[in-house]
Amino acid sequence: MSEPGSRRAFFAYTAALVALSLFVYWPVVGFEFVEFDDDLYVTDNPAVRAGLTLRGVMWAFVSGHAANWHPLTWLSHMLDVSLFGMNAGAHHAVNLLFHLANTLLVFVFFSRTTGHAFSSAAVAALFAVHPLHVESVAWVSERKDVLSAFFGLLSLLFYSEWTLKQRSRDWWLALGCFTAGLLAKPMLVTLPFVMLLLDHWPLGRLDPASRRELRERLREKVPFFLLSVGSSIATVVAQRGGGAMEIGQAIALPDRLANAGVGYLRYLGKTFWPGELSLLYPHPYAPGGLPYSSAQVALAVASLLAITVLVVRLRRHACLVVGWLWFVGMLVPVSGLVQVGGQAIADRYTYLPHVGLFAALVFGAREAAQLHPILRVAFLGAFAAGTVALASVAHGQTRVWRDSVTLFEHASRVTPGNPIIENHYGAALQRLGRHEEAIRHYRRALRFDATNARTHSNLGRALQHTGRNQEAILHFREALVIHPTYVHALTNLGIAMAVEGQRTEAEALFRRAHEIEPEAVGPVANLAQLLFDMGRFEEAAAAFEEVLELEPHHPTAKREWEEAMKRGGASR
Repeated sequence: MSEPGSRRAFFAYTAALVALSLFVYWPVVGFEFVEFDDDLYVTDNPAVRAGLTLRGVMWAFVSGHAANWHPLTWLSHMLDVSLFGMNAGAHHAVNLLFHLANTLLVFVFFSRTTGHAFSSAAVAALFAVHPLHVESVAWVSERKDVLSAFFGLLSLLFYSEWTLKQRSRDWWLALGCFTAGLLAKPMLVTLPFVMLLLDHWPLGRLDPASRRELRERLREKVPFFLLSVGSSIATVVAQRGGGAMEIGQAIALPDRLANAGVGYLRYLGKTFWPGELSLLYPHPYAPGGLPYSSAQVALAVASLLAITVLVVRLRRHACLVVGWLWFVGMLVPVSGLVQVGGQAIADRYTYLPHVGLFAALVFGAREAAQLHPILRVAFLGAFAAGTVALASVAHGQTRVWRDSVTLFEHASRVTPGNPIIENHYGAALQRLGRHEEAIRHYRRALRFDATNARTHSNLGRALQHTGRNQEAILHFREALVIHPTYVHALTNLGIAMAVEGQRTEAEALFRRAHEIEPEAVGPVANLAQLLFDMGRFEEAAAAFEEVLELEPHHPTAKREWEEAMKRGGASR
């Protein structure tokens, strides 16, 4: 294939990539926050809702909130709030801007390192419009994905510049961007290995058969590897502290290996046929899951081995080996070998790994096209048709993220029998006041998994709203049997006991919840209101003050504090 190298062609490719991305993702600027992690990250997070403050910066670097340590991601969300308030569309627009930047960085990186602008634009186009990337762009909580990818791609670009020009500033910029990427999302821990692969192709500075070259290339990346180790340790500490690894600890290693093997094949399948995409694919070995058969696991492992053997046999086509190992290697941290969360696979995990796979496909096709002109025409036709098809599917998948009800209705249809989705579907309906519908989805979730404390607590709240307080209490107590320190269940049970007139028990429950999670506003706000209703105005005023410290913009606490202070003074 002839590669136009003119400046005009470069800008034409850039404009086409931007247009493709906007076609797929422009609707997000009118989308809402969704009730799946967006509450933890933005809408119900007092530290983020306060905007970018000195206190917030300190919190970002010490907090393991949401079972993650990614301070740069927190700072990004805080800055959004400072700039746009709680305008969900603006938060979505920032995600889109990062995706546009990432698409162009993919194009620039391969164009600079290979000298083939058209093929580089083709890799970037596939990255821009693939439906598996919708989750990373259209979900505000996945800011960490597009943000870390932005710094990761910048790091690779500066690294390639350093290898070509040997300017020390480029090396330091590569290291700095890599650090920033890790502070946004730790999935970048394998990026030093990607750099090593790039040394072979397209940079051409590593002969795998030369041990001396390999040692030299490894030595120059020692600081990158050390940062990866540090990030990995911080991540494990945060995830263990946040309880995100509890599910994984309950799944045996052979089962995690089986899920990882089948997971790779599922990723490949969804890459070439991206249908039935879901927010969450339930883990086959989690409660209520359907384990894979031995035949499924054997087929997956055999397929992966066959592909690996094939690309190794074709190693003179370096793009195939590098691209395949890039894909496989970057997925290792999220393959489920160390299980975090209840998903078997996740669309968002393919965001950067896909770059390697797309590079292998495009540049492999480019080399094959040299064999016969008919192949050139065939590959161009396949690329054009594939890009149009992917963009169309991605455009439709993007609209699934419009709001919580739309998202969970789709996920419930695509992955039926998914207790986590049914629970969140119920919560979305409940927030709209559709309590009876919410109760049906909560009960459905409990049929699939009766051991989920959150579902019991949510069902209890819905029952409270429909006047069934006694039945609600049963579910709150069941939630606390399953998870004795579950703050939401303690708080909800306290509210229910207050309704029943059991104020002493309600106070004890609120105080217990506040002790467990001092930064949570709900327990102390309910405690303050209870103390006010009991006529203990000075104690109520102190509690309302604490609410305002945790959430300065709380909608009612300031007024209630003033009333408690007034009544407390009058009672003395």
